[in-house]
Formats: sequence, structure tokens, C-alpha cells
Amino acid sequence: MLAPRPRTAAPRLFLLLLASAILASGSLRATEILPLDQVKAGMKGYGLSVFRGQTVERFDVEVIGVVANMAPSRSMIVVKVSGQDLENAGIVAGMSGSPVYVDGRLMGAVASGWGFAKAAIGGVTPIEEMLRIEMEGDPAPAGRPGSRGGGSRSLAEAVDLLTSRSLPPGEFADRLRAEVVQRYAFPAEARSRGLVAPLVSGFSASTLDTLGDLFPFDRSLALPVSAGVPGPAAGGPAGRGVIEPGASIAALLVSGDLNLGATGTVSYVYPDGRFLAFGHPFLGFGDLELPVAPSFVVSVLPNLFQSFKIASPGKGQFRLRRDRDTGISGGPGLGTATVPLVVRFVPESGAAREIKVEISSHPKLLPPLTALVVDTSLNGLDGSPRDRTSSFDIRVESQSGTFRYADQFAGIRTREVIALTSALLTGAVADNEFQDPGLRSISVEVRSRPGENRSRLIDASLGVRKVHPGDRVPVSFRTLGRRDEEKTHSVILEIPRETPEGRAAILIADGSSASALRLAANPAEPRSLDDFRRMLGLLSPTNEAVVVLTVPSKGIATGSRVVSSLPPSAASLVYSARNSGEAGTSEVETRILSESVTRLPAPVTGNIRIDIEIESPKN
Repeated sequence: MLAPRPRTAAPRLFLLLLASAILASGSLRATEILPLDQVKAGMKGYGLSVFRGQTVERFDVEVIGVVANMAPSRSMIVVKVSGQDLENAGIVAGMSGSPVYVDGRLMGAVASGWGFAKAAIGGVTPIEEMLRIEMEGDPAPAGRPGSRGGGSRSLAEAVDLLTSRSLPPGEFADRLRAEVVQRYAFPAEARSRGLVAPLVSGFSASTLDTLGDLFPFDRSLALPVSAGVPGPAAGGPAGRGVIEPGASIAALLVSGDLNLGATGTVSYVYPDGRFLAFGHPFLGFGDLELPVAPSFVVSVLPNLFQSFKIASPGKGQFRLRRDRDTGISGGPGLGTATVPLVVRFVPESGAAREIKVEISSHPKLLPPLTALVVDTSLNGLDGSPRDRTSSFDIRVESQSGTFRYADQFAGIRTREVIALTSALLTGAVADNEFQDPGLRSISVEVRSRPGENRSRLIDASLGVRKVHPGDRVPVSFRTLGRRDEEKTHSVILEIPRETPEGRAAILIADGSSASALRLAANPAEPRSLDDFRRMLGLLSPTNEAVVVLTVPSKGIATGSRVVSSLPPSAASLVYSARNSGEAGTSEVETRILSESVTRLPAPVTGNIRIDIEIESPKN
């Protein structure tokens, strides 16, 4: 046990300055604070917290000592607690922020405990360190564009990933998962720590198993939940909108038909309604705007590793503003911290069903939270077997317009692919470096049928190999289903009148290959969200077979524009400039002149090329 720090002139001077600032703000009277340099081993007092319902109750506290300088400008008061069955339960997750008083003066807030401890001993964050949180200036506006890096390249990479869907289903799912985890998984230092109790109501255990590496909380403290259809949030008992020292609150990442967040305790409330809580960081995000709701404690669950509160959040009535090393702070009002997300499932027969939530709009939080919500919603709504074929339509509505991606996937990892694709698209929009998109809503609509249905292209033929501009050419191709079902498809491909004489090719391609071909013919990187929307529009779903007429063409992509059909002399000059080191340009060697799209009932893979000769126009 370490002795308290010696009393020196410097701490006294700091406390005088701190007290003057507090008095000037009309918040605390200096006599209500117990300075750290006056904390002594053996001091006895009490703490405030909620152990059942919403009633704030006292528990007993005895100071064991002080660990000085446990971190830069950080100290920890070590205490032993008793009463409220804490002798049996130990320090309880959900007590984070519980204020501790000695001789009627606020000493600090409970902030830490130790798993498997044989005594109810925990750490208290000194109140002086928590008060510094609200002595800062106003936090930066929430929801600003992210700073992950990558710019236009990251948007282009997202599109490139979606064009790799012709890979074997398991290989594509692995690649998609690795990319989403690399981009958006919570780093270890951003995971919630301390004594918050996780709220995961409605989230299925299979979702936490499948996407656990995107999940920010310690699952050892989470209750097991069913895989059934989540019902509306049952926050009725927690409707009492009172923020007071010792009150139980929930910081909400997701709220509505599903809830995801953390339960902690209010440490101090300023006269104007601002409050301090937790006594440690939530996610360590610095400035973080989230809804905060009163929380109803159902029970305290004693646990050999770490006891925790089982709690149900009410409706968000306050907002979190700062997420600092010594605690969180917030105040009245909700601001614009969330965006509505709807997951809609349309069965083959019967009425559509929906899960509706409000989800954090923070560009770093939105993608992984979207994946978790979509996966667990489909787990409850989609009753078809795991071996299924699903069509999905993802829409992100923003002030910059609508970003849409529709596709089809088959196999046992279909639900995971839909969830991860939703995260990829929302992340690309929300975490772009061009502008704040002004998110308005997100929707994911899914239709499923039993069976892993897919086919592949096996053959194609033309009636002729020499054609003229203006001709209408019949093209037939055959597909072979998973169980050897063979089908023949016929289309008519228009040969535009401006088609130049010479060599050309007709490609019969799956949606992924057709998408890659379009991008190769128009390879300019996105330089704005409008460019990104344009690139999404070039993608065909996997259940489309596309017949494409292409001709060789010398061109160049620079910036967000493509110049095709350059004269040989001009092409030579442009290419030599590019080869000398000019950045942001790429060569274009193919031009698409016409297309014909056939929508198939299941995903298709493969591509076939047929070379043709364009002859002079007919007289």
C-alpha cells in the first residue's frame, strides 16, 4: 500500500486556482471538494449508486491509500466498499462514476475494480481530475468527416472490392471481412474499459460470435441473448428523466428495437444541467456526441470474474459531449448524434417486417455498428435456412444525394456478407475526406429464398462474325446451374452506327466482370462524393449477365474525367507525359459501345469473349 502524496505548495496553489474557476462558473463551492492531498488512509465515507430500479442508495467506503502518478497527471484513490451486498459482489460493473463523499465533501468517483479479487476493493478517480473535463472550451462539432486517410483511393478501393464478387463465395466473404475489419474495427485502445456495464439487449449471440472483432465491449460481462426477433425497446421503467449524483445512465450507441451501449453512474451535476460521469473514458474518442438515457437497473449479477449490473435504458434525453481519460461529460439536449437505420425483410409470402433503430452517426462508429445491427436484425427476421440466396438493396440517404448498392449472394455466409457490405458502403460515405455528407437515413432491404442457387456461363455463340454499324446481332449463351440445370438465353445486341471499322469484341460477362470492364474503360478515381456515386452506378449485381460490345481505343483518365479515342499523335504525347511521372493519370485501352443486360434468378459467374470484325457501313 502506497502512502498519500505529501502536501506541497504546488497542489495547494492549483486547488486555489481550481476553486476560483469553479466558483466563477457557479458550479461547486470549494468546501464541497476533498482535495487529493488531504485524502488519508483510514478515512471513512459513503458512495452513491443505483442497485435496483432507479433509486439512488448509499454504500460504505473506507480509504486504503493513494497511488500517486499512476499515469501522467493521474492518481488513483484505493478504497474498500461495503454494504448493498458489495461484500459478496465486489466492485460492480455499472458503478463507474459512483460519487464518493468523505465528511460531506466530494472526493471522487469509483472508476475501476479487479477481476477475481477476494475483497471489494476498487479505484476512485479524484474529483479535481474529473472537473478539468468541463474547464475546456466547447468540443468540436460531432459528425465531421473522418481522418482515417486514403481520400479518393479509399473510395476507389471500396468499389474495387465490390467488383471481386465473382470469387468463390467463401473467398469473397473472407476478403470482404478482412477489409471491413482493417478499416473499421475498434482498435484495442478504443474499447470500453473501466466499470461500465454493457447493454446488448436484442443483439443475438451469433452476431457477437460472427462479428465479435468489430464489437467494442468485453463480452465476458454481457448476458446471453436469444436469437429471436428483437422487440421494441422496453425502456418504460427508465423514463424518469432525472440526472443526479449516483443516478444510473446509459450512453447509447444504438437505441430503438435494439440497444447497444454502456451503463454507468453520474458523478456530479452542475446547476445548468451539465454532468460528469464514469470516472474513466468510454471509448477514448475525445469529442463524442451520443444520446444519454436514464437507466433502470433490473438487478446486480454477482460474478466470480466481475459482477455487473443488468440494466435497461430509457429514451435518450441528454447527450454525451466529451469522452476523456478521467470520465465523460454531457448535458441537456440531444443534438444530431444519431441517424435512423431500418432493416427490412420481405418474405416470399406474408407481410414485410422491420427493425428500426437510431445509430451513432460518428464516422468511425457508424460502419461497425451498422454491420452489427444488420446482422442481428436478419438473424431474427429472416427465417430461411442458412443455405440461402438473398437479394439486398442498401441505400444511404444524405444531403449529398442517395448512395445505393443492390446485389445478390448465395451460401451459408449470406447474412454476414450483407452486414459487411452495409458497413463498407456506409463507411465509404460517412468517413470520406471530401465533405461531411450530412447523413439522413440508412436502409437495408433483403429478400431471401431457401437454397444456395447459382450458375455459371458455359458457352456463347453469334449468328455472324462480320457485322456492320447499325446491325442488330443475335447473341445466345448457356448457363449451367448448381445441380446441372442447363438454360439457354438469347439477347439482341445493337451495333451503334458510329462504331469504327476494324477489330471488336463481344463479351458475355457476369455482373462482377462487367463491372470491372466498365471501370477499366472509365478508370478515373473519385474526387468527390458525386464521383463515388457515379462509380457505384457502374456496378452490376451478381445475378446479371451482360453482353458488351468493346473496341480498342487509346485514351487517358485524368482527375475524374476520361478522354477516349485520342489520335495516335496525341496519345503518344499524353503517354510520354504520363510515363515521365505525371500523377493522377491512367491509360484507357478499351471503349464500350453498347450493352445488353439479362437478369437471372441467381448469381452467375464466368465470362466468354467472341472476336468480331466491323465492316464498312452498308449502303
